[in-house]
Amino acid sequence: MNNLPNIKRKGRNVHSFLAFLLFVCLSSLPCYIQAQEKKNITLDVKNETVENVFNQLSKQTGYKFFYDQEIVNAAPRISIKARNSSLENILSMITVQTNLYFNKKNNTISVGKQKSQETIKSTRTKTVNGTVTDQNGEPIIGANVLVKGTTNGIITDINGNYSLANLTEDATIQFSYIGYQTTEVKANSKELARIILKEDSELLDEVIVVGYGVQKRSDVTGAISSVTSEKLNSTPSSSLGEMLRGQAAGVQVTMSNAAPGGSSNILIRGRRSLSGGNDPLYIVDGVPMTSIDDINSNDIASLEVLKDASSQSIYGARAANGVILITTKRGQTGKMKISYNTYAASQSIHKNFEFYNGEEWAALRKEAYYNANLSYDETDCFRGLMLDVFKSGEYVDWEKLMISSAWQQKHDILIQSGGDKTKYALGLGYFDQNGMVPNSGFQRLSGRLNIDHKLLKNLTIGTNFLYTKSWKKTADGSFNSFITMPPLAKVYNDDGSLREDVTEAGESHYNPLWNIDYSNNKSQTDRLLINFFVDWKITKDLSYRANGSLNTRTVHSNTYQGTKHTTGRNNNGKATAGTSFSNDYLFENIVNYVKDLNKNHHFDATFMQSVNVIEWKNLGINGTGFANDDLTYNAIGSANEYGTPTWELSDRKLLSFLGRVRYNLFEKYLFTFALRVDGSSVFGKNNKYGYFPSGAFAWRINEESFLKEAKWLPT
Repeated sequence: MNNLPNIKRKGRNVHSFLAFLLFVCLSSLPCYIQAQEKKNITLDVKNETVENVFNQLSKQTGYKFFYDQEIVNAAPRISIKARNSSLENILSMITVQTNLYFNKKNNTISVGKQKSQETIKSTRTKTVNGTVTDQNGEPIIGANVLVKGTTNGIITDINGNYSLANLTEDATIQFSYIGYQTTEVKANSKELARIILKEDSELLDEVIVVGYGVQKRSDVTGAISSVTSEKLNSTPSSSLGEMLRGQAAGVQVTMSNAAPGGSSNILIRGRRSLSGGNDPLYIVDGVPMTSIDDINSNDIASLEVLKDASSQSIYGARAANGVILITTKRGQTGKMKISYNTYAASQSIHKNFEFYNGEEWAALRKEAYYNANLSYDETDCFRGLMLDVFKSGEYVDWEKLMISSAWQQKHDILIQSGGDKTKYALGLGYFDQNGMVPNSGFQRLSGRLNIDHKLLKNLTIGTNFLYTKSWKKTADGSFNSFITMPPLAKVYNDDGSLREDVTEAGESHYNPLWNIDYSNNKSQTDRLLINFFVDWKITKDLSYRANGSLNTRTVHSNTYQGTKHTTGRNNNGKATAGTSFSNDYLFENIVNYVKDLNKNHHFDATFMQSVNVIEWKNLGINGTGFANDDLTYNAIGSANEYGTPTWELSDRKLLSFLGRVRYNLFEKYLFTFALRVDGSSVFGKNNKYGYFPSGAFAWRINEESFLKEAKWLPT
């Protein structure tokens, strides 16, 4: 069940979406049914659910009720006593007690929420028409026209015309096109008749990170997607992978673990290996990383995804699954800028099925018992505590007991400042996520300091410092057993303590809260990243960069199953403790040469040599037999028996060389050639080096004289 959470912030679940569509379609109709066939209906209910009342009305009238399950479940219980009454009168009584409204069509009655005056006003719809042109009055073909915050949109036709229907009076319409500034206009504005888009020169010349350098977006020959910090932080999550979901074409994100602090799987260009890893290579400020879960999203300035195979010719064998480049925020010249961002969000379960209630479960058990015995004996069918609960009707709602809405919060402070010589950016962050299941949660503290200092006119040094510390607490692994637990059960004893067997029917129905209460599973992660660099502008065209980094990560994982735990009691308590250490050392020499031969010929070359050493060690120990559960895994030193300790290690070395040449001819013909050579200690004895060449050509056809005036071509 941990894989089904939903953050209630901007979106709703599928049921709420259907309810919204129904609400809009019926918004112009009266709240009450205007005409009903006269039917003699007799109804006598007291404190009954709305759904059961609908079922009774369906049986008497033949009408089918269509409604959103969440709306009906949230409606208050009702009491009605009527004899030989019409359907219209009955529905009017329901409306008074529940604020639900009805619409009859053929043999179907649609049910929705009672509309307030504010809702009526906000759902009054209209149709708008207009034309989208550029500053010269020429129509823009294929411009995007979208109702902000929805999927209701259209593109302009060959004459730049558009038409949007079913717009609310308070809607905002977005007009966008590649190379032009996005414009937003209210649905009740007179400006909608003619929208003029202005060219965005900054967008046309936007510079993006492409690996060991930067490049104008218009000059890129590879497949690259860029995601801004604003888009990433629009999704509340501890995982950068989840924030990236839906933000870049060709990037597939799936949640591997929805528990607090859980991570996501990121696939670029699909799955490439059945047994090996499929994760992309992460590069943060020039430093390779195997995971980005420790990165604070508020520190990110931009994120680029290298999606095509040419990324291997830049980053070698480790880039077989694509590359994600992350650039963090840096200092700015001028007055100190302090920004504070925060949010609070609620998490709840998004169900794709309904649990049976007590009555339904009892009915199924009766049927199963009869089919097996060809007779029915109530005391034998419902043994132990089940019979008492069956007679009292005090059923257990396991879903409500085990899963509850949980809050998460995030706080970030960013300080940016600098002068002519020194600039710095300091970011501090705190993230706290409560689990929807008992005994689970995640907290993270992060701090980042980026400094740039100009020693000489042509010499700059800098450092990137990152430290994160996180704590994770997870529920016992047997938590999901509650899904099949019978609702005819008793969770607690009369004194308020937990029952171990919730039915006492001899069927091993162990209390799912029992193992959670008698276990303790915690982990702590510390990451330290230190990066130093030197930039030397040797000549106008030639520059050199030395880049060195240390990336360490330490993970402490501890578990304890108490003396009353259904597994731990077999050993009078069981504890495990493990610590893993990883160290990544990197040093790079990078030379860049940029030469504009004339206005028609632009040339640049990059050469890189690097040494990378990666060390990983893991130590594990376990013990059994404890006097009590007071210290949990912290008492592992006093265990009566110990298992075999484990010690694992890995040592890898990588020597790499890179050469890349880019040539721009007439701002129309773009050529890129690259070769990466990797020598690795994990390669075979007779094949210590791998070669990864690539070549690319791009033709900016819109710059050709015969198509320069064509508006249907994007710039």
